[in-house]
Amino acid sequence: MTSKQLARTDEAFRRDLGANPYGEPIFRWMKSDDQQLTYYSPRGTDWKANEIGLLLPVPIVERLPQVDGPPRWVLVHWFPAPPPEVWAETFRRMGASSPPPYPTHGWYYAHEEGHLQLEPHEEPTLSETERVIRIIRHHNTKTLQDFIDEGDEIVKRRNKRQKQELHDAVMDLALPFGNIPGKRGGPVSYGGIKGTELEKKEITVCQ
Repeated sequence: MTSKQLARTDEAFRRDLGANPYGEPIFRWMKSDDQQLTYYSPRGTDWKANEIGLLLPVPIVERLPQVDGPPRWVLVHWFPAPPPEVWAETFRRMGASSPPPYPTHGWYYAHEEGHLQLEPHEEPTLSETERVIRIIRHHNTKTLQDFIDEGDEIVKRRNKRQKQELHDAVMDLALPFGNIPGKRGGPVSYGGIKGTELEKKEITVCQ
Protein backbone atom coordinates (compact mmCIF):
# COMPACT_ATOMS: atom_id res chain seq x y z
CA MET A 1 0.00 0.00 0.00
CA THR A 2 1.43 3.38 -0.98
CA SER A 3 1.66 6.37 1.34
CA LYS A 4 -0.72 8.27 -0.99
CA GLN A 5 -3.39 5.55 -0.64
CA LEU A 6 -2.96 5.52 3.15
CA ALA A 7 -3.23 9.32 3.21
CA ARG A 8 -6.61 9.07 1.42
CA THR A 9 -7.99 6.64 4.01
CA ASP A 10 -6.61 8.83 6.82
CA GLU A 11 -8.38 11.84 5.31
CA ALA A 12 -11.68 9.92 5.13
CA PHE A 13 -11.39 8.96 8.79
CA ARG A 14 -10.42 12.51 9.75
CA ARG A 15 -13.28 14.06 7.77
CA ASP A 16 -16.02 11.74 9.06
CA LEU A 17 -14.85 10.76 12.57
CA GLY A 18 -12.63 13.64 13.67
CA ALA A 19 -9.00 14.29 14.56
CA ASN A 20 -7.00 14.43 17.77
CA PRO A 21 -5.39 17.67 19.04
CA TYR A 22 -2.31 16.90 16.92
CA GLY A 23 -4.20 16.71 13.63
CA GLU A 24 -4.07 12.94 13.38
CA PRO A 25 -7.27 10.96 12.67
CA ILE A 26 -8.82 9.41 15.77
CA PHE A 27 -9.35 6.22 13.76
CA ARG A 28 -6.96 4.95 11.11
CA TRP A 29 -5.46 1.86 9.53
CA MET A 30 -2.13 0.65 10.88
CA LYS A 31 -0.01 -2.46 10.35
CA SER A 32 -0.22 -4.77 13.36
CA ASP A 33 3.57 -5.07 13.61
CA ASP A 34 3.98 -1.29 13.95
CA GLN A 35 6.11 -0.43 16.97
CA GLN A 36 3.28 1.76 18.32
CA LEU A 37 0.87 -1.19 18.57
CA THR A 38 2.38 -2.70 21.67
CA TYR A 39 1.52 -2.85 25.34
CA TYR A 40 3.47 -3.41 28.54
CA SER A 41 2.94 -6.43 30.75
CA PRO A 42 4.70 -7.72 33.89
CA ARG A 43 6.50 -11.02 33.19
CA GLY A 44 7.98 -12.51 36.34
CA THR A 45 11.27 -11.35 37.80
CA ASP A 46 14.94 -11.41 36.97
CA TRP A 47 17.94 -11.37 39.31
CA LYS A 48 20.49 -8.58 39.15
CA ALA A 49 23.45 -7.71 41.37
CA ASN A 50 23.42 -4.41 43.21
CA GLU A 51 26.45 -2.20 43.84
CA ILE A 52 27.81 -4.58 46.49
CA GLY A 53 27.22 -7.71 44.44
CA LEU A 54 24.07 -8.86 46.23
CA LEU A 55 21.53 -10.51 43.90
CA LEU A 56 18.10 -8.89 44.11
CA PRO A 57 14.83 -9.73 42.31
CA VAL A 58 13.97 -7.21 39.63
CA PRO A 59 10.49 -7.29 38.03
CA ILE A 60 10.47 -7.61 34.24
CA VAL A 61 8.06 -5.43 32.28
CA GLU A 62 7.79 -6.79 28.75
CA ARG A 63 6.64 -4.96 25.63
CA LEU A 64 4.26 -7.19 23.66
CA PRO A 65 2.36 -6.80 20.38
CA GLN A 66 -1.31 -5.86 20.67
CA VAL A 67 -2.30 -8.17 17.80
CA ASP A 68 -1.21 -11.79 17.60
CA GLY A 69 -0.53 -13.66 14.39
CA PRO A 70 1.02 -12.59 11.09
CA PRO A 71 1.22 -8.86 10.27
CA ARG A 72 -2.02 -7.39 8.93
CA TRP A 73 -3.81 -4.07 8.57
CA VAL A 74 -6.03 -3.34 11.57
CA LEU A 75 -8.28 -0.48 12.62
CA VAL A 76 -6.77 1.51 15.48
CA HIS A 77 -8.30 4.06 17.86
CA TRP A 78 -6.37 6.99 19.34
CA PHE A 79 -6.43 7.60 23.11
CA PRO A 80 -4.88 10.53 24.97
CA ALA A 81 -2.05 9.80 27.36
CA PRO A 82 -2.87 9.81 31.07
CA PRO A 83 -1.22 12.42 33.30
CA PRO A 84 2.52 11.72 33.70
CA GLU A 85 2.14 10.91 37.40
CA VAL A 86 -0.55 8.32 36.62
CA TRP A 87 1.69 6.79 33.93
CA ALA A 88 4.60 6.54 36.35
CA GLU A 89 2.43 5.16 39.18
CA THR A 90 0.95 2.49 36.91
CA PHE A 91 4.38 1.06 36.12
CA ARG A 92 5.54 1.47 39.70
CA ARG A 93 2.68 -0.84 40.74
CA MET A 94 3.89 -3.31 38.13
CA GLY A 95 7.22 -3.28 39.92
CA ALA A 96 9.20 -1.54 37.18
CA SER A 97 12.22 0.37 38.42
CA SER A 98 11.42 3.15 35.92
CA PRO A 99 8.49 3.72 33.54
CA PRO A 100 8.91 3.46 29.75
CA PRO A 101 9.01 6.68 27.72
CA TYR A 102 5.92 8.79 28.26
CA PRO A 103 3.63 8.94 25.17
CA THR A 104 3.20 12.71 24.96
CA HIS A 105 0.88 12.52 21.94
CA GLY A 106 -1.13 9.58 23.25
CA TRP A 107 -1.21 6.23 21.51
CA TYR A 108 -3.23 4.08 19.16
CA TYR A 109 -4.92 0.89 20.30
CA ALA A 110 -5.97 -1.89 17.92
CA HIS A 111 -9.58 -3.01 17.80
CA GLU A 112 -9.98 -6.70 18.61
CA GLU A 113 -13.18 -7.22 16.59
CA GLY A 114 -12.54 -9.58 13.71
CA HIS A 115 -14.57 -7.50 11.24
CA LEU A 116 -12.23 -4.55 11.90
CA GLN A 117 -9.08 -6.49 11.01
CA LEU A 118 -8.12 -7.40 7.47
CA GLU A 119 -6.63 -10.69 6.34
CA PRO A 120 -2.82 -10.75 6.05
CA HIS A 121 -3.02 -10.61 2.23
CA GLU A 122 -5.56 -7.72 2.16
CA GLU A 123 -4.91 -3.98 2.04
CA PRO A 124 -7.34 -1.27 3.16
CA THR A 125 -9.19 0.43 0.33
CA LEU A 126 -11.28 3.58 0.36
CA SER A 127 -14.48 1.53 0.03
CA GLU A 128 -13.47 -0.67 2.97
CA THR A 129 -12.65 2.46 4.96
CA GLU A 130 -16.11 3.89 4.25
CA ARG A 131 -17.70 0.60 5.35
CA VAL A 132 -15.80 0.75 8.65
CA ILE A 133 -16.81 4.40 9.12
CA ARG A 134 -20.47 3.39 8.81
CA ILE A 135 -19.96 0.66 11.44
CA ILE A 136 -18.36 3.13 13.86
CA ARG A 137 -21.08 5.73 13.29
CA HIS A 138 -23.77 3.15 13.96
CA HIS A 139 -21.94 2.08 17.11
CA ASN A 140 -21.66 5.68 18.33
CA THR A 141 -25.41 6.32 17.96
CA LYS A 142 -26.39 3.44 20.24
CA THR A 143 -28.03 4.22 23.56
CA LEU A 144 -27.29 2.63 26.92
CA GLN A 145 -30.40 0.47 26.49
CA ASP A 146 -29.04 -0.75 23.13
CA PHE A 147 -25.85 -1.94 24.79
CA ILE A 148 -27.84 -3.58 27.63
CA ASP A 149 -30.06 -5.38 25.10
CA GLU A 150 -27.01 -6.55 23.12
CA GLY A 151 -25.43 -7.84 26.31
CA ASP A 152 -28.59 -9.77 27.18
CA GLU A 153 -28.66 -11.26 23.69
CA ILE A 154 -25.01 -12.35 23.97
CA VAL A 155 -25.76 -14.06 27.29
CA LYS A 156 -28.78 -15.82 25.78
CA ARG A 157 -26.76 -17.09 22.82
CA ARG A 158 -23.97 -18.25 25.15
CA ASN A 159 -26.43 -20.13 27.40
CA LYS A 160 -28.10 -21.72 24.37
CA ARG A 161 -24.73 -22.84 23.03
CA GLN A 162 -23.71 -24.29 26.40
CA LYS A 163 -27.01 -26.22 26.66
CA GLN A 164 -26.49 -27.63 23.18
CA GLU A 165 -22.93 -28.67 24.02
CA LEU A 166 -24.18 -30.39 27.18
CA HIS A 167 -26.94 -32.14 25.23
CA ASP A 168 -24.41 -33.35 22.64
CA ALA A 169 -22.08 -34.64 25.36
CA VAL A 170 -24.92 -36.60 27.00
CA MET A 171 -26.01 -38.04 23.66
CA ASP A 172 -22.44 -39.15 22.99
CA LEU A 173 -22.54 -41.19 26.21
CA ALA A 174 -26.02 -42.65 25.68
CA LEU A 175 -25.08 -45.18 23.00
CA PRO A 176 -27.77 -47.06 21.12
CA PHE A 177 -26.95 -50.72 20.44
CA GLY A 178 -24.24 -51.18 17.84
CA ASN A 179 -23.20 -47.53 17.67
CA ILE A 180 -19.60 -46.41 17.79
CA PRO A 181 -18.68 -44.37 20.91
CA GLY A 182 -18.73 -40.66 20.12
CA LYS A 183 -21.16 -41.09 17.23
CA ARG A 184 -24.73 -40.04 17.93
CA GLY A 185 -27.30 -42.19 16.21
CA GLY A 186 -30.36 -40.08 16.88
CA PRO A 187 -33.62 -41.43 18.27
CA VAL A 188 -33.80 -45.23 18.44
CA SER A 189 -37.12 -47.09 18.24
CA TYR A 190 -37.70 -50.77 18.85
CA GLY A 191 -40.37 -52.81 17.13
CA GLY A 192 -43.25 -53.98 19.33
CA ILE A 193 -44.24 -57.60 20.00
CA LYS A 194 -47.86 -58.55 19.74
CA GLY A 195 -49.47 -60.28 22.68
CA THR A 196 -50.01 -63.52 20.79
CA GLU A 197 -46.36 -63.58 19.70
CA LEU A 198 -45.19 -62.97 23.25
CA GLU A 199 -47.19 -65.95 24.51
CA LYS A 200 -45.43 -68.25 22.05
CA LYS A 201 -41.90 -67.14 23.11
CA GLU A 202 -39.99 -68.84 25.91
CA ILE A 203 -38.65 -66.24 28.29
CA THR A 204 -35.53 -67.09 30.30
CA VAL A 205 -34.62 -64.95 33.27
CA CYS A 206 -30.92 -65.01 34.15
CA GLN A 207 -30.07 -64.65 37.80
